[in-house]
Amino acid sequence: MENLSSTAKQEKNKLSTDSVFLIALDIRIPDVTEVIRIVNNNENIVWNGMTYQAFPFELKEFNEATSGEVSEFTLEVGNANNVIGTYIRQYDAYVKNNGFQAITVSLHVLNTNNLSSALSEITHETTLTKPTVSYQNVTFALGGINAYNKTIHRKMYKNNCAWNFKGVKCGYIGTATTCNKTLARCKQLSNQKRFGGFPTIGNRGISL
Repeated sequence: MENLSSTAKQEKNKLSTDSVFLIALDIRIPDVTEVIRIVNNNENIVWNGMTYQAFPFELKEFNEATSGEVSEFTLEVGNANNVIGTYIRQYDAYVKNNGFQAITVSLHVLNTNNLSSALSEITHETTLTKPTVSYQNVTFALGGINAYNKTIHRKMYKNNCAWNFKGVKCGYIGTATTCNKTLARCKQLSNQKRFGGFPTIGNRGISL
């Protein structure tokens, strides 16, 4: 991960750490004055002088193509109290009256022990297309992401540990002989501080 900050590299290489890698989004919707700043976390964070609201969302990578097509990435944002849905309906009316203008998003990977830095660990700029609204979620397709043109630093999974059971990075030295590599199992073994997954990532994981 050559682009990571020195702080994030240190945290990544520790066998046990209280830091977390989070994904924060800056969503800019035409005709919506405020930038929507959200983070998939259980509490708000302040980064780069801006408050990012704790809000549920998932990034998902689908690779179901059989003819060599590029994987599709989607963003699924919670629609509690119809907040995001209201923005999308406002956007739809704007496009009908003024012509198409893309919704854009800045995706930032942040480390909680390095929030004082104005630079994110990883940043990607893209567009959000094909918004679909339901009572529970608003789903977008992420435009302009081609996995074959990106340097893959690491495959990030929500509930699957990357470490070998009882290996150096796992560090478990108890009497258990098996592990299914889930966070729940890691908690059962009182080893969750060394969990090698990313609980805030979508269920299918993403590559960054």
